[in-house]
Amino acid sequence: MDQNGQQQFIETPDGKLSSEWFRAENEHTRLVFFPAMGVKIRHYRRLAAGLADVGITCITVEYRGQDGSSNIDRSSRFGYSEIATIDIPAALAAAAQPGVPTWVGGHSLGAQLTTLSAATNGLVDAEGIVSVAGGTPYFRSYPLLDAWRPLLGTTGPVLVSAAVGYWPGDRIGIGGRQSKHLTRDWARLAWTGNFERLRGVQGESTDFNKFDRPFVAIVFDDDSLAPASTAEALIAKLPRARGSVVCVPGDGGHVQWLEKPGNAISSIQTATSVPEKF
Repeated sequence: MDQNGQQQFIETPDGKLSSEWFRAENEHTRLVFFPAMGVKIRHYRRLAAGLADVGITCITVEYRGQDGSSNIDRSSRFGYSEIATIDIPAALAAAAQPGVPTWVGGHSLGAQLTTLSAATNGLVDAEGIVSVAGGTPYFRSYPLLDAWRPLLGTTGPVLVSAAVGYWPGDRIGIGGRQSKHLTRDWARLAWTGNFERLRGVQGESTDFNKFDRPFVAIVFDDDSLAPASTAEALIAKLPRARGSVVCVPGDGGHVQWLEKPGNAISSIQTATSVPEKF
C-alpha cells in the first residue's frame, strides 16, 4: 500500500483547493472525499491508499483556507453555502473521467456539505454520495442522553468566533482555524436541523427533492458523535435519495478509525459496487 498521493491544486472560480490524488492502477470508480472539520487531508492517506488498492481512485480535498498555512482571518466570509456551491462542484469537475463513475462524499462535516451540495445542483454529475462517520449535527437526531453534545460543542465556537472574528481552533487544538460564518452555520444546523436557514441557502436554486441517486452512510458502532440516527436524519434531508445506512464495527470513535480504515474501505467498496477481486 503506497501512502504517497499526488498533490494537486484544484482551481475554483474564486481561488484554489489543495488535494491529494491516490490513483488506482485498475480503476473502476472514483471518489472525491472531503474531511471532517479541522482534520487535515494527510490523515486520510491510509483510507485513500487502501481504496486505490481495490480499484477506487480517491481524491481527498482540503477545505478553503486549510492548505498548510491557514489564511483564515476576520475577513473570511465563507460558510456552508460557498463550499457546497463552489468548491464541491469544482472538485467533482476536476475528478471527472469519461466512462468512470465518480462518487462524492465525506467524513463528518464533509458529509453535511455534500448533502447540501446535492440540493444546490452541485452533484449533478455524481454517481452518488458516500458518507463515512457522518450525520446531521441536529441535537434532536441524537439519542436523548447524547443530545447535549452538539449543543455544547457548537455554542462555544460560535461565541469565540464572534469575539475573535474567526474560530482559532489551530491554537486551541480543536477543529482547526475556521471562518466565523462556517462555525455559525454548523451551530445553526445543530440547533435547528434546517439547511434552509443557513446563510445563502435560499431561493429557487436549492431543491432537496432533486437528488435521486444512492446515498450510502457508513457509521461506526462506537461513534457517539455520529451515531446511526444522525446518518438516517441526514439522508432524510434528500427524500428522493436511495439511502442506506451501513453500521460496521468501529475502532476508537469518530476520528480514530482513520488509523485502521479497513472496515470503511470494504464498506465503500461494496457501496460503489467495485468487485472484491480483479
